[in-house]
Amino acid sequence: MEKVLFMFDNYYPDITSNGLCCEKIMTSMQKQGYEIRCLTAAQYGDTWMNEAKGIINYHYKTAFHKNISMQIPHCGPFKKRFLQVIQFFFGKSEFLEGTDNYPLNTYHLNRNILNALEKVHAVFRFDTVVSVAYPIDGVYSAYLFCKKHPKIRLIPYFLDPFVDGRKHRFYSLEKSFQKTLKLERKIIDASSLVVTKKEHRSHYEKYYPNLVDGKIRLLGAPLLENRSVSGFSPHSPLHAVFAGSLWPDIRNPQYIIEVFKHIPEIVFDIYTPASKKWIQNYIGNCSNIVLHDKISHDEMMKILEQADILVNIGNTIENAVPGKIIEYLGYCKPIISTVSNGSTLDREMFSVYPLGLSLDEKDTDWDKIREQVFELTEKRISIDYKTISAKFWDDTPDAFIEAIKNGCC
Repeated sequence: MEKVLFMFDNYYPDITSNGLCCEKIMTSMQKQGYEIRCLTAAQYGDTWMNEAKGIINYHYKTAFHKNISMQIPHCGPFKKRFLQVIQFFFGKSEFLEGTDNYPLNTYHLNRNILNALEKVHAVFRFDTVVSVAYPIDGVYSAYLFCKKHPKIRLIPYFLDPFVDGRKHRFYSLEKSFQKTLKLERKIIDASSLVVTKKEHRSHYEKYYPNLVDGKIRLLGAPLLENRSVSGFSPHSPLHAVFAGSLWPDIRNPQYIIEVFKHIPEIVFDIYTPASKKWIQNYIGNCSNIVLHDKISHDEMMKILEQADILVNIGNTIENAVPGKIIEYLGYCKPIISTVSNGSTLDREMFSVYPLGLSLDEKDTDWDKIREQVFELTEKRISIDYKTISAKFWDDTPDAFIEAIKNGCC
């Protein structure tokens, strides 16, 4: 039986989008007979090992200033202030260390992850390690570990682009790019297989033209699974739901809130861990828009199952694949998606998925949009999940398992 270790940032209880992608692949692989474990960053109160969703999860210690930041909310006022001062100085020192180590964060974090890898390997003799590129230190630590243990196969999983075009404060954009590209090449050379997202194709075709669709496999986000509810009946009034993170500069709800202000017949529920104050300012006294507290992912899925319309708020990151839309497709419900960066990806998806509506955030013809929303909700189209999953095969966990099998065998 193949033993595979997945490495990524956070698992339950505060699971990230990378964690959700890995979870769907891990659970699917388990069903196919693989023995699976994962190694993730320790969250507040975590022990060395726990179990969530049937997956045994080991933990590595994060950077020192992040460890402190996790403790601060649980302290009294005097200890809180003391820790904030320590966090400030250690954050600065780790930033300077990270500058020398760029694009990695700190030697301290790399050492923590490497020590955890050795400790996991002592109790779980894995054959393959699949390491997500966030944090980058995780992939680099896995690379160093596999150099020491050459029989273990390395599969980097670039859910986030490894070379992401960011500029370090002390380096030029070109130098930042070249330092990251050098590390990426080193890791790809040592890998059995590289799995990355298809929107990054141009980068890999430019720098690794002979490896694309061979050693480097380009896929979507493995979030598509059957979540449709048989016998579902619409509510009265209809409920539209958004559930996810929001940021003023990346995924801003102001436009979609304005849309639903002009459609008072539909209740718009927003579930987010973001601070309520700035979002509530957009909502004002509008009674059909309701801002809810953060909920668990399991609770979120139940709410989405009972929603009439699913809402995606487009982000400003160029070429970002709307992973939330991919996840929504499995519910076989009407989807409204806004676009803020000129992307056509959601329109391309909706050319295949018949219950989708894409709204450009520059469009303020509210009467027209209102009509489009009601046209969407009045469509009487029955969607078969099997048909959708066949059309979006690259976005299913099975597509990733097939690619990983090729790298493992």
